[in-house]
Amino acid sequence: MKLRKCLPQRVSIVLVAIFMLVGAAGFSVLAFSFLPMVGFLVAVPMFILAVWVIRLRLNSQCEIV
Repeated sequence: MKLRKCLPQRVSIVLVAIFMLVGAAGFSVLAFSFLPMVGFLVAVPMFILAVWVIRLRLNSQCEIV
């Protein structure tokens, strides 16, 4: 029962984090090739937000101790 309640929350956190990491990597490539300042100004905060999303705490029932 507990796994069923926590699985959607864990999957959504992982998918959002992966999406953000891929986006940040894309902006990093864009920064190296076309728009150096704009790409880095977008990529660095996206990397920081992706790490923050990965480290988000789940609710108390889904917490891994």
